[in-house]
Amino acid sequence: MLKDKIYYSISEIADEFKVTTTALRYWEKCFPVLKPEKNKRNVRLYRKQDVETIRKIVYLTREKGLSLEGVKKELSRQRIQGGEEEVLQTLLDTRDFLLELKKQLN
Repeated sequence: MLKDKIYYSISEIADEFKVTTTALRYWEKCFPVLKPEKNKRNVRLYRKQDVETIRKIVYLTREKGLSLEGVKKELSRQRIQGGEEEVLQTLLDTRDFLLELKKQLN
């Protein structure tokens, strides 16, 4: 299990998910959402959101048996759904605010 820190090295990620560093580099090309930061020496620094994306990729390929193309479609679908949920929550919050404001004005 990865320790709780801000950045993880490519070797830590590879060890955690039992994949090669080459696979991780390849996935960066396949999945635009996977963009680890790089320091001045061009060393990859994976953040928690990168780790979660890799976790999803590994799950979808190993457990669900999806191809990389299938994983791309699934990740895209999940991002769209997540965006829709965020917009819906914003609209609900705005409605609640306006109803409260209306109540105060009356």
